[in-house]
Amino acid sequence: MQRKHELFEQNNLKHNEVVVSAPKKLYPQETDWTCSVACIRTMLSGITYNVPEEMEIVRQNNMKPGPYYSRDIKKLGLLDNYDVVYGCDKEKADMDVVLDMVQNGYYVMLECMYNYAHWMVLLGYYPLENSDIEKSELLMYDPYYDKIRLLSADEFISMWIDGNYENTKVIRDFIAVK
Repeated sequence: MQRKHELFEQNNLKHNEVVVSAPKKLYPQETDWTCSVACIRTMLSGITYNVPEEMEIVRQNNMKPGPYYSRDIKKLGLLDNYDVVYGCDKEKADMDVVLDMVQNGYYVMLECMYNYAHWMVLLGYYPLENSDIEKSELLMYDPYYDKIRLLSADEFISMWIDGNYENTKVIRDFIAVK
């Protein structure tokens, strides 16, 4: 089978140490389509005490059901009052770039093809054997199931593609905020 987009490019990361990011509170999503809003709320809990309610964000921004990508969130201006890096502005994002941001105090949410166009918050990276991605794990908060998941980094990265890639040309979508 010829794949349309081959995304897996690296077997090793430059990071060979544990990288952790722990927001103050984990917010589950309240509807089937608000994983991005729940992740934003989770990240904001590490920055501010005044985290708006999910439906308040949805109403204020006139959000309609459907997936929201970094370009959409940027357009809405939801995070204009913070230091933000959007995946849509990065031509070549990889896990090393994301882990560098976490080490620099950013909270990061990543969009992947789990449940199609689904956002999760990165809580930690654990290299189990040197920096071999196949032997590394990611700790992620999944707001849909309201669960913390330990995932194979190799597996997650292979599914880390924008669900709207054909239109956005954003390969690995993320939002980082501090």
